[in-house]
Amino acid sequence: MLETAHRGILTRGLGLDWCDVAAVFNVADNHIGTDGIRDIEDLARIKGLVARAARKLLVLNGEDPRCVAMADEAEAEHICYVTMAADPGTLIKTHIAAGGMAVTFRPDDDGALIEFHDGGEVTRILPASDLPGAFGGKAMHNVQNAMFAVALGHGMGASIVDIRAGLLALKPNHQDMPGRLDFFTGFPFQVILDYAHNADKFNAVSAVVNQLKCSGRRIVAFTLPGNRTDPHLDNLAATAVQSTYDHYICFRRHDLRGRGSREVPECLRNGLIAAGIPTENTSVVPIEEDAANAALDMAQPGDIIALLYMDHDKIWELLRAPQ
Repeated sequence: MLETAHRGILTRGLGLDWCDVAAVFNVADNHIGTDGIRDIEDLARIKGLVARAARKLLVLNGEDPRCVAMADEAEAEHICYVTMAADPGTLIKTHIAAGGMAVTFRPDDDGALIEFHDGGEVTRILPASDLPGAFGGKAMHNVQNAMFAVALGHGMGASIVDIRAGLLALKPNHQDMPGRLDFFTGFPFQVILDYAHNADKFNAVSAVVNQLKCSGRRIVAFTLPGNRTDPHLDNLAATAVQSTYDHYICFRRHDLRGRGSREVPECLRNGLIAAGIPTENTSVVPIEEDAANAALDMAQPGDIIALLYMDHDKIWELLRAPQ
């Protein structure tokens, strides 16, 4: 099992009694107000079921206190913490000193290094800048993903040599990572597809877009699942305003999830305008394919287009079609 979503756990159960290795990446507030989840502690309890299923190794985000707390009820033989903090903190330092496992991120003359700690020994994995999916260190969220992969791979018996080779072999393209910083070439402007569908992921993708060379404008088409609450929509709009986009296209997915046909994009646009984005720098194009086409029609040479939370296979085929 590669992933089990909170809604699947609530409606159908975890799907397994136990597993050798499990990981909990974070406990974020993205789903509060949906499926009966009242607060972030409810969400932590749901994700805690994943943590308690592990028998050999449990991998936890060492920077998320709700993830760290899951170690107290864990039944796994070993705990591995993942942290990108320059100072991992007392708990993780003590854990490492006692021979515990951790994956850390250390500044170095060769660039920031991913390192694996186990049994009092530290193994250099590779510089973050060597990861193809990190785009030279621009995509720090993919660096964190790679760090979790190191821990998970080790827990499943892979050698460090094979883990390193696997990380280097994973390319940021439609074949290896469809819909995740998926660059489409063939236009006189850059087009990026990504599944970002909450404020945190929007921030992560925008951080990469902001670092790319751009002689023109940055244009984003974005949305949120219809079952998210109004505060989630407002939060995404507020997050979007903090990025350096020149135009915002708001749309909705085909699955309305209880919302009206224009409700989500109109709410997002209103949030953008309320936060100071000029009305002329926003558009509402409800249907996702139309929103993608609107971005392409608007684009000029030198622009960057970010298409977020769209049906990536369908939109990829749309991009391949003769323009």
